[in-house]
Amino acid sequence: MINYDYADKYLFEFNIRRDGSSRFGSNYKYGVFPSFSAGWVLTQEDFMKNVPLINFFKLRASWGQLGNQYGGDNFPYMAKIAYNANYVWGKTVETGVTPSSYGNPDLHWETTNVTNLGFNLHLLDSELIFEGDYFIRKTKDILFNTPLPYETGFSSVMTNLAQVQNNGFEFMATYQKRFNNFNMSISGNTSYIRNKVISLDPTLVGEADRHINGNQITTRDNPINSYYLVKWTGKIYQTQEEVDNSPHVSGAGPGDLIFEDFSGPDGTPDGTIDAYDRQILGTEYPSWTFGANLSFGYKGFDLSVDFQGIADAYSYGTCEYYTPTFQGSNFGQFWVQRWTPEHPSETVPRVWVDNGPNNTYANTYFLMDRTYLRLKNLVFSYTFPQNICKRLRASRLRVYASASNLFTWTKKGYKGFDPERSNSSGERGGIPQATTFKMGIDLTF
Repeated sequence: MINYDYADKYLFEFNIRRDGSSRFGSNYKYGVFPSFSAGWVLTQEDFMKNVPLINFFKLRASWGQLGNQYGGDNFPYMAKIAYNANYVWGKTVETGVTPSSYGNPDLHWETTNVTNLGFNLHLLDSELIFEGDYFIRKTKDILFNTPLPYETGFSSVMTNLAQVQNNGFEFMATYQKRFNNFNMSISGNTSYIRNKVISLDPTLVGEADRHINGNQITTRDNPINSYYLVKWTGKIYQTQEEVDNSPHVSGAGPGDLIFEDFSGPDGTPDGTIDAYDRQILGTEYPSWTFGANLSFGYKGFDLSVDFQGIADAYSYGTCEYYTPTFQGSNFGQFWVQRWTPEHPSETVPRVWVDNGPNNTYANTYFLMDRTYLRLKNLVFSYTFPQNICKRLRASRLRVYASASNLFTWTKKGYKGFDPERSNSSGERGGIPQATTFKMGIDLTF
């Protein structure tokens, strides 16, 4: 490590590390990962001395590499055998072995290059503070389970193939002030991140270089695990004539969803709703995250409030949302508004059992926007003055009441249990987080 500081004005740091891992073969066991950073404190310059509004201003930049090793198989570079193929020899059962993995001796470190530009700005004697960063995070040689032809006897092999880039910004602002016996602090932060797959397999081009898993797709120039769905037009068939004059959907009738005829085998709409009509429409990973903290104090009383939220993130409703009679469950309350000949609906389709034209293909009717704002924590407390603490022979006495997960605001149409959690936490958004209330006493002797 090398550090350089000139007059608290020009700052520089350089690091280099060499890591080794037994998960890679002898030719690629070690990786070298350098990094450096530089900073310029402008408020130390003479031309900033006569700017009373600004009491601290720093520009900074950094670049570095990080290495990652595969966290599953301890020796993925080696072909291995398993004792799981017993056989009969004569009249006895003997222990047999079979190949269990297809080793890759060329496996090596996954590398992430991180570039960051930022600033720190303090105004009004640091009553007002701003901090911002722009970053580019590019990961190459990602350790990826690549499918193999079945003729090999294996389903996949660990390789260094994929490349992914994340870029975005982070911004934070804080205002803090004291007025005699009253003090306050208000801060907020937000971040935006854009995830993009550069390639899965550099040797492939076009649609060959993609991976589809159920209703999600990973392909070039789009976020990892994007939803790959047929698009609902926002309308429902009201008459048989409307069905007959629309793109063909097998089994469709009045009360069913109307889908967009997006494409066909030749790349143009063909009058039939099928897998060719799927589009990339959203991802479970939020583009925006944000939060805020408000703190107030007056003569021993303190109030602290924390908010958090996300935007531009989605989850896909399954189970009773996708199949109304899922596992014999009761119907969800929202099905009360379903389409019937007597009570036509433009928002909720007719009910079906198991499968029907509304869920033959995964579609955006079941895609839920999990944008939310949550009052995460609220604490109200009172700290007793020292004269009372001395009577109790204590050095500090504080009583408090707190609540967590108190309120959550979501977009209309969200039916999951918890928008904070994605589909990977469970098809309904995982187990909902409990709202908790606490009261307590902090007593220090």
